[in-house]
Amino acid sequence: MSLYHHQPAQTALALAGEARHWAGQAPCTGAALAASTEARAYARLGDAARALEALRQAEEIVDKLPPAHLENSIYGYPRQQMAFHKEATLTAIGRLKEAGEAQTAALALYPATEHVNPMLIRLDQASCLIRGGDLASGYQLAAHHLMATPSGYRTPLVLSRAHELLDVSNTGQRGSPAFNDYRETLHSLAAG
Repeated sequence: MSLYHHQPAQTALALAGEARHWAGQAPCTGAALAASTEARAYARLGDAARALEALRQAEEIVDKLPPAHLENSIYGYPRQQMAFHKEATLTAIGRLKEAGEAQTAALALYPATEHVNPMLIRLDQASCLIRGGDLASGYQLAAHHLMATPSGYRTPLVLSRAHELLDVSNTGQRGSPAFNDYRETLHSLAAG
């Protein structure tokens, strides 16, 4: 949770560094999660080189994990989780084409019964559209998926990330019809 709810990326880096220290050289789920957390934290700080290196290390660790460690359990680090961290890192550093490919790949790994991480990935898809200059499509995509997500899965985390999309558009784009419509959608979800 150190990467969510506007927590400073430095907190995530400190916790991930400590986890990697305790994991040592052993390829384990903790080391994989720590490396992918570092990747996302560096991406949030705008350090693309370190983010990509940490992402490479995370993928290398995951490739060495035994099958039992790739199970979707509290102790596992399943491939869809790695795919989620990859797309989030690429989105955050603005590698839009690669992020789009990673988002598609990640979504394909999630069953229809999962809602939260797929919703976060869809918000990243919207972010890429907005960053690429297509505000209308980006905000419409985000609003569509927010409204289609069962209310019980519109968690504080999902809504927090949904609100972060308002910060993706540049100052000159704020106040546009697409921006205002999306802000109104968020307001109606909060009121409902």
